[in-house]
Amino acid sequence: MDSSSSALRTHEILRCIQIGLLCVQERAEDRPVMSTVMVMLGSETTAIPQPKRPGFCVGRSLFETESSPSTQRDDDLTVNQITLSVIEARGFPEVYVCNKESIVYRSGPWDGIRFNGIPEVRPVDYLVLNFSATDEEITYSYHITKNNIYSILTLTPTGLLQRSTWVERLQSWRPLWYSPRDICNNYKQCGSYGYCDSNTSPVCNCIHGFKPRKKWDLRDDFDGCVRKTRLSCDGTDGFVRLKNMKLPDTTKTIVDRGIGIEECEARCLKHCNCTAFANTDIRNGGSGCVIWTGDMLDIRYFAEGGQDLYVRLAAADLG
Repeated sequence: MDSSSSALRTHEILRCIQIGLLCVQERAEDRPVMSTVMVMLGSETTAIPQPKRPGFCVGRSLFETESSPSTQRDDDLTVNQITLSVIEARGFPEVYVCNKESIVYRSGPWDGIRFNGIPEVRPVDYLVLNFSATDEEITYSYHITKNNIYSILTLTPTGLLQRSTWVERLQSWRPLWYSPRDICNNYKQCGSYGYCDSNTSPVCNCIHGFKPRKKWDLRDDFDGCVRKTRLSCDGTDGFVRLKNMKLPDTTKTIVDRGIGIEECEARCLKHCNCTAFANTDIRNGGSGCVIWTGDMLDIRYFAEGGQDLYVRLAAADLG
């Protein structure tokens, strides 16, 4: 194939991509009707407008129910058993990858910049990420600010959540980041009150103030941790600060985005079922409050990334 043929093929591919992006714009009224699409595909001279914000989103309407006529079953949407879901949408929502009925991976909640459990997602000047949680809907979306850059977010058949960008020179998609990356991304790898650290051996560790639930060695499955001392709930309990953490599963949480970390701590101490607290947003020094009211599951330590998690301990275990 000569260079002119190669250039023509590249032009055709980019033209098709641009038409495709027009068809998936976020607002339905901005999308072209099929007759217009056919004209654009069949004519090289027809001008193609620049697509607006793409409509990729992960989320759901909070008014949808299992009995709604418009609700589709997971096995109607995928050729395998891997699905992407938003669970516990009314609290502190996060993205889950499921295999059939089982959760295999959790993204961590949105921290104002990225999903807390994917520190590999770093700000880039051409990609704007948005996460919105309202009383009616939860949406994760993105848009590209440069017309010559193309990016996609995919869920592979093996359950890999991956962002890729198109590299013109190589004529192929190249991963920008992907997750899960290692054993510590396995859901509940270290059980309740245990945290995973891929730089330690074994990878499972107990939070300060906790001990393994049962005696174990490298050959055993880690069964989580239990407190060394029971909480008293008489005002003498305190907190240990864990840095660079993937926050625990948010299924059992109380969220108040209108208060800061000090008031969040005070509320946790007054709530006898409170086991930990953290900020909901890490921007500008941190804001908002999320309180856990049950066992803490699926925690991990990051060498870079994550955020502070304050775990409640009895006074005897604070030293």
